[in-house]
Amino acid sequence: MVQFPSIPGSASARVVDQQVGTGHALPVAPATHPAATHPAATHPAALADLSSGEVARQPNNFHAAVSALCYSLIRERCQRSDQTHARHNRVVRFVLGRHAHMQDFLRLPLKCLVLLFDWHPIFRYRRRFHRLDHTARWQHVQRWRNSRLSAMREFVRFFESLVVFGWYSAHDDV
Repeated sequence: MVQFPSIPGSASARVVDQQVGTGHALPVAPATHPAATHPAATHPAALADLSSGEVARQPNNFHAAVSALCYSLIRERCQRSDQTHARHNRVVRFVLGRHAHMQDFLRLPLKCLVLLFDWHPIFRYRRRFHRLDHTARWQHVQRWRNSRLSAMREFVRFFESLVVFGWYSAHDDV
């Protein structure tokens, strides 16, 4: 009987022949192997390591927008006595880690909303949110906070809560 090494998180690394009683394992190409296409293998939560607070570095607009939003919220809502970039980055990693560990049905809509938030200032400033200076960023955040659409208001409240929690919970660690 041929066995393939199992991939962590997968049910099995072999496919059993459909004929009853034979029990022979059929080799399966890696691309069609059930474990290779298993959601846990490609899950964004696999990118985050909670023990160290590290999130895999992927240069993309989502991370840039979240980072810019976190920095603006820290500057306006948190104590200014400690202005170390290490602490700011720890809060950004915390927020990105929370996103990575969200349920699948929440992760994609939130990512889309963050990208919409990032692209929305194009109409007024001809730049995306993460490319603006702090004053323009804060004006954009305030517009979303005071919007008539509840989704926009709740978006700002959600990130503000995560940032403030991350800032004050990391206070003793730094």
